Amino acid sequence: MTIVVSNKTRIHFQYEGEKGAFLILHHGLFGSHKDWFDAGYVEELSKDFRVIIPDARGHGRSERHSQKERFRFALFAEDMVAIMDWLDVRNAHFVGYSLGALVGFDLLYRFPDRVRLVMVGGEAPFVTEPAQADWREQADQLRGKPFSQLVDERCKAGRLVRSNSTVDEEEHGVAVALLEAMSGWEAPSREKLPVQSPITLFAGENDPAADRIAAAARRIPRARFQSFPGLSHLGTFQDKSGLMGALHRFIRTPRRPTDQSHRAQSPTPGATVSQERSDELRAVEASSNENSSAKDDGDTTTAGEAAGSEQSLTEQSIDTAHEPSEGGGGQGPDSDRPGVAGPSATVPDDPASNGQSSHGDQDSSDGNFKS
Repeated sequence: MTIVVSNKTRIHFQYEGEKGAFLILHHGLFGSHKDWFDAGYVEELSKDFRVIIPDARGHGRSERHSQKERFRFALFAEDMVAIMDWLDVRNAHFVGYSLGALVGFDLLYRFPDRVRLVMVGGEAPFVTEPAQADWREQADQLRGKPFSQLVDERCKAGRLVRSNSTVDEEEHGVAVALLEAMSGWEAPSREKLPVQSPITLFAGENDPAADRIAAAARRIPRARFQSFPGLSHLGTFQDKSGLMGALHRFIRTPRRPTDQSHRAQSPTPGATVSQERSDELRAVEASSNENSSAKDDGDTTTAGEAAGSEQSLTEQSIDTAHEPSEGGGGQGPDSDRPGVAGPSATVPDDPASNGQSSHGDQDSSDGNFKS
């Protein structure tokens, strides 16, 4: 397992693929990186992209916390920046679902030079009152029922994407803290939320969040909205062909960002960044194809209306900055990638203990690697 320390929290991620643009796949609430593997996305996308699949803080193999202050909204996007800094990746495409939709939009809004194309769905990409009401309701339910029961009920209702059927009741306290924190996340005060890079919002027609996702798209100038007819929240994620087809068309024919500098930012405060960089990593930089066309504000399409393109996926490669070193070739959702840059650490069994790595000691108390 590979981790990076961000704001004193260990964040686990997987890395797959050996060519093409970098692409982050961010799971939903109570999910994990395994959701993307089990649904078949990683196997397909890693043929054309170098895919980064994180576990959000408090999820999967990332460090768990039962204090809601550890789930401040800003931390989730900063965790993604920490991973990119650690890999020496300047910017990446981003696909997020449910919770991942909020993380992706915040990343685009606050760190515009770290993201090129964003495609998010399953929830509005910023905090809304209906979403907060749902989070509060779930938090209230957990005060009177085990976490496993809540997960089972929401999975059966098609309102939760979670490939891992095993529920660790230790997650109960984490889930309560997370939901309480989310209920207090602030909604944006501005009516219009302009961003510098292309963004597509999508939703299944029968997803309870579909209306607020469509409404959110109208608040983001030049955002596209795509509806998947007849699909639920769960069904939209499981429809790999539909979602991947939309992603491919989006990447093939993006609109021109309003800012094209895409220079790497300074490291995020509190995030661990690897100190040793390979000369080979520094020598390789992929060029960006900016031959994109601007379209009218508020594009709305259905899956059946979107037109394809003859342009190659890899022709729209992002300004990736650096190639991973040779020798990659992941073996699935829990394998290390020898081609990933920077030190690799193993998540210890005791979340309170410091992780050890052959590349140096990881100090989880101050978020720094010591070589």
